[in-house]
Amino acid sequence: MIDRKCKIVPIVVTYNRLEKLRQVMERLFAFNFEHVVIVDNASTDGTGEYLASLAAEKPIHLISLRENTGGAGGFHAGVRYAHEHLDYDYLLLQDDDAWPGEGVMERLCSYEQRPDAVIAAVHYPDGRVCPMNIPGHHPFKDWRQTLRTLIRGARGFHVTEADYQSGRQQAVDFASFVGLFVHRRVIEQVGYPDDRWFIYGDDLEYTLRIRQAGFQMVFDPALHYVHDCQTLKEGKKIYQPLWKAYFTYRNNLHIAKQVAGWWYPLVVLYRVLSWHFALFRYPRE
Repeated sequence: MIDRKCKIVPIVVTYNRLEKLRQVMERLFAFNFEHVVIVDNASTDGTGEYLASLAAEKPIHLISLRENTGGAGGFHAGVRYAHEHLDYDYLLLQDDDAWPGEGVMERLCSYEQRPDAVIAAVHYPDGRVCPMNIPGHHPFKDWRQTLRTLIRGARGFHVTEADYQSGRQQAVDFASFVGLFVHRRVIEQVGYPDDRWFIYGDDLEYTLRIRQAGFQMVFDPALHYVHDCQTLKEGKKIYQPLWKAYFTYRNNLHIAKQVAGWWYPLVVLYRVLSWHFALFRYPRE
């Protein structure tokens, strides 16, 4: 059972993944949350009907959007609704194909101090680290970090696999919207996720904004989260469907402009070259 002194409200955004959503909802209800907020991004596969029937017997708050606003619009709507209508300590942000592992809520609620934001360690169902959910450090926050970024690229500012295995908590500057716990005091000051991003990068922008406001974010590898994600093909950066790549590249440039400062032209050049070579990973049909 969850410590009722630690009120956690999950925010789940879904779009046309009914079968996965069914499994995720079963796993979430096993934690006996008092409230679960579900944002349906105008699904057309029966998700709306399923959630409407579920709402009659389970403590869910269903937000049915009239059009697909992407993850960014969905999380904006969900976080805003929960903050304005529900009593909570933490909002838990996650996708419709992810779920918390055993003991996650008990560990979070056992902290002597309530961190501003906490990030879980996200893995595939087979136990491998999920690459799209690895948190990290501001790439250009000081000269040492800038040097690591310039030498190693993304590997220079992301949390390492050794960090996952160490079990030690560490401060980070950005994270994804899978297994992210955000305290009420943070949302009261920082506000809601930006709904203009559609998908990808909205989580980076929001968590960087949290850090820029002076709040701390803690990565705890002992908090285990599962992400049954199929966006990246066979562990490679091949986006499926392909249109997702457009938003990734576009929004990455927005993030780079936000964090890189006068290094931005160099980052753009690096991005253009890396995207050119990435084309060779895609099939030619």
